[in-house]
Amino acid sequence: MSRRSPLLAVVGLALAAASAALALPLPPLGLPVSTTTVTTTTEVPTTTDTTTSTTATTTAPRPPTTTTGTVATTTSVTVTTTPTTTAPPPTSTTTAPRPPTTTTAPRPTLTTTTRAPATSTTTSLPAFPVPTTTTLPRRPEVCGNCADDDRNGLYDFEDPACCAGGSAVMTLKRARLVRRRSLLSSLRVDATVASPTGIDPLVQDVFVTIRPAGRPPLFCARLPADAFDAAGRAVLFRDRRHAVASAVGIDRLRAVVRPDGTMALHVEGRRMSFVPPPERRLTVTLGFRFPTTAEQTNHCTTATAVLRANARGTRLVFP
Repeated sequence: MSRRSPLLAVVGLALAAASAALALPLPPLGLPVSTTTVTTTTEVPTTTDTTTSTTATTTAPRPPTTTTGTVATTTSVTVTTTPTTTAPPPTSTTTAPRPPTTTTAPRPTLTTTTRAPATSTTTSLPAFPVPTTTTLPRRPEVCGNCADDDRNGLYDFEDPACCAGGSAVMTLKRARLVRRRSLLSSLRVDATVASPTGIDPLVQDVFVTIRPAGRPPLFCARLPADAFDAAGRAVLFRDRRHAVASAVGIDRLRAVVRPDGTMALHVEGRRMSFVPPPERRLTVTLGFRFPTTAEQTNHCTTATAVLRANARGTRLVFP
């Protein structure tokens, strides 16, 4: 083998390295370049070929051959990571105001019925804005119970409801109320009744009431018909021992029909349970009622007088 063989090998290796370097792709523009320099140094040893001759020695030195291959390898990898967070679009909720709703309830109609004794009146009024007043029917007057049942301010035979049979005119002639003890008083009344038609104490109960103005009665006495006796033209009631409880202390009642057709009445009680009132105006009422019939046959008579009082108020007299 000749001396050229090692040299050719070195040259071939250098050419191969250069070819490989030229075959690498160029890096893209704008990217950083990574440069790799590959240096291949091939040293060729010096071979001394000595030829012996008689006349000369020849030494042929070979300079070292250096092949430098520069391989530029540029690798640019740019990874740009932009974190992108995609938030869901906000939900916009628009609440439209509801239109006002007006509900109009129909007004009920209140029917108020006002009953009178003989008539009935029906009035229709709106229920809410106008207050209503319902008038209840009055209670009927009960004759002889010493009460104002129908609340018209009139007691028993003062009330026309208890005098359906008729009323007679009575005139007071004399009246006297005297306080005797703590709760006991004496009474005397003299009166005249004009046209006493329908009045007969022998068959009718007699009711005697004395009432101050604006106040309840001082007493209400009932003298039953069977307690009367006839004495000529007079009719007498006598109860000195107070055996008749409903008479409330009246000792005597005398009724006499005069020739002129009038009736003279005398009422007397010595120990009656009442006290003379401070009021001076008194009403004296007598009622005549058939005990076995209805109220349509009742007869009444009433008189009012203003009495005089003494300084202590224990004695009231008229006139």
